[in-house]
Amino acid sequence: MVATDPDQLAEVLKEKAPPSDTHTLVLWTKNPHSILYHQALLSQLKKYDQCYIHLTVTGLAGTVFEPNVPPSDVVLSYLPQLIEFTQSPERINFRFDPIVHFRFEDGHTVCNLLFFEQLAPILQRFGVKRVTTSWVQIYGKVAKRLAAQGIAAVDISQQTWQQESAWLLNVAKEHHLSLHGCCVPGMPRSHCIDGALFNRLHPGHYKATTARASGQRPLCGCSKSVDVGWYKTCIHGCLYCYGHPKIEH
Repeated sequence: MVATDPDQLAEVLKEKAPPSDTHTLVLWTKNPHSILYHQALLSQLKKYDQCYIHLTVTGLAGTVFEPNVPPSDVVLSYLPQLIEFTQSPERINFRFDPIVHFRFEDGHTVCNLLFFEQLAPILQRFGVKRVTTSWVQIYGKVAKRLAAQGIAAVDISQQTWQQESAWLLNVAKEHHLSLHGCCVPGMPRSHCIDGALFNRLHPGHYKATTARASGQRPLCGCSKSVDVGWYKTCIHGCLYCYGHPKIEH
């Protein structure tokens, strides 16, 4: 919603998440431009005691997999301003998510894993320490969408996954990053909605619930929250998305 319809997001926040009733506002985006420059949304966001941002960069921007996502260097260039807006790099969680393995009909393969080696030093430089990752899940509608483009997901072995996971954790450690897996067995558990963290960071020292969210996957570490978003058609058009990407043919 941040990138697709910031006007509507601003109105939804006024109606469903008034600042007086909101401990922490959490936003996910691959394009944070509107957070900083869209007047109606920015005006609303400034009313909250605390904003926390999940910023996603996968290294696939501008390809067939993320055709309308801004280039990675453009998104990363917003980091200093986002840190200033949230008033702390601790209020930025970086999502290198998902990791993909795809094959085209001509045999050409695509994997974005190694892009993390470029991202890690940038995050370290700006003081962003928390990183979340996962491997793409291919739902039926996603497989059909990929097939229409002549692309198939590549199944990787448990051994390959363990090697990739170990490599990611090692790169993260080298750059003093805390890497978590979003419902990934064997990796440190992520908390996209982290009540304990939000309580520690809250400028007014107010307390929110730290109770575990119900109805989530067993490995999900999220605290209880209220979701004010919805799955509407997204202009980014990411082929692997389980939501409703706008696909251009």
